[in-house]
Amino acid sequence: MTVEVGAMMAMGIAALIAGPMLARPRLSAADGPGKLIVLGPTFEAAALAAFSAEHFTAARDLAPIVPHWLPAPLFWVYFFGVCLLAAAISFVLWRSVRWSAALLALFFLLVVFTVSLPPLPRHLHDHLYWPAFVREIAFASGAMVLPGWPEGA
Repeated sequence: MTVEVGAMMAMGIAALIAGPMLARPRLSAADGPGKLIVLGPTFEAAALAAFSAEHFTAARDLAPIVPHWLPAPLFWVYFFGVCLLAAAISFVLWRSVRWSAALLALFFLLVVFTVSLPPLPRHLHDHLYWPAFVREIAFASGAMVLPGWPEGA
């Protein structure tokens, strides 16, 4: 197992362990399917934590993806790694979720419009390109609906 994979697994598992423990009061107040909905932020946080670890451990591999018109690509990789980790922590602690979710949605939409859409015509028939493209849209969509569950976030 590479350091990158190990770090991603460790960060994701840490979020999956901490999330339900810290959501215990909200879990006990929810009933039926509401319990699963209360755990939604934990599941999103686990993925975000794993992707943040990737930004820290594979920064040099991710730097070429940064749009060429942005200076210091390595800075942006680390910066967005910190942003992903901050959002994951916010979702696990259930603090400032509205701000974190809004900024996370903006982040993923920026990735779609600056990284994924420009080369789209070259990758129309590339089956490896589309999952990443759809993943960013799905994460942005998830971040947009996240503050609504449970009410009063």
